Amino acid sequence: MSPKPGMSTARCRCGFTLIELMMTMCVSILLLAIGAPVLRDFIIETRMSVTVNRFIAAATLARTEAIKRGRAVVLCRSVNVTFGTGLCDSSAVGGRPGNDWASGWVVIVPDENRVLLRQAIASADLTILAATKAIKYDGLGRPGGSFTKLVFRHAGKFERVICFSRSGRMNVLLGTSECA
Repeated sequence: MSPKPGMSTARCRCGFTLIELMMTMCVSILLLAIGAPVLRDFIIETRMSVTVNRFIAAATLARTEAIKRGRAVVLCRSVNVTFGTGLCDSSAVGGRPGNDWASGWVVIVPDENRVLLRQAIASADLTILAATKAIKYDGLGRPGGSFTKLVFRHAGKFERVICFSRSGRMNVLLGTSECA
């Protein structure tokens, strides 16, 4: 069969050359090498923010319940949140020291021995350090005088600090372990 008038007799060449494929792979590898660590840090920061926000929600619940009930409500470290044993315990567990709240926490009404909220264990790389094992909010929503801050750290690299005022308000600081 002869070609139609105005049509070329050359064959159509489809696809990519080896040079084009190699250049595309080099650019892709370079972008992945730059982007992967940034993505990892973003994921760690996001997980830490979620944990900090969960703690703030628990502290806010404890404070509001204390004001609503007109009596003490306690937010405390727990070593076995799932089964309800070890509430407000400061013993070391699972390789975590006694002042590490990453083992979990609960909000309880001591007079009624009622658990309002349970938070399970946090990531193994996360530590949540505090000087005491519990925050006791009085009927006016004020935390106990000795509790001032909680320090969240991920593998010693990322840090968030929750500072408590005498009135019970909380403030989150980034990159410092000192409350103003």
